[in-house]
Amino acid sequence: MDKWNEIRTAAQVARTGTISAAADALGLHRATVTRHVDTLEAVLGGKLFLRHARGFTPTALGLDLLRVADATDDQFGQLQRRATQQSGG
Repeated sequence: MDKWNEIRTAAQVARTGTISAAADALGLHRATVTRHVDTLEAVLGGKLFLRHARGFTPTALGLDLLRVADATDDQFGQLQRRATQQSGG
C-alpha cells in the first residue's frame, strides 16, 4: 500500500477533527500531518476535508477514506491474531 502513512494520518484527522489532535495521537509534527493530508488529496484528486476555524470536517470522500482505513486496520488486526494463533503464541 503505497500511501498507507498518509491514509492513516488523514483517518486520524477525520476521527479527531483537528490537525493538532491527530498529530498528538500519532506522535507526528503538525506540519507532517498537513503534508500527509495535502499529498493524499493530490493523489486522490479531491478534497478530504472542509477546513474551518474550529477544525476539519470530512467530506464524502473523507468519510469513504475513513471507512477504508478502519476496515484495513480491522483486517490487519485479524491477520495478526491468526498469525499469533498459528505460531502458538
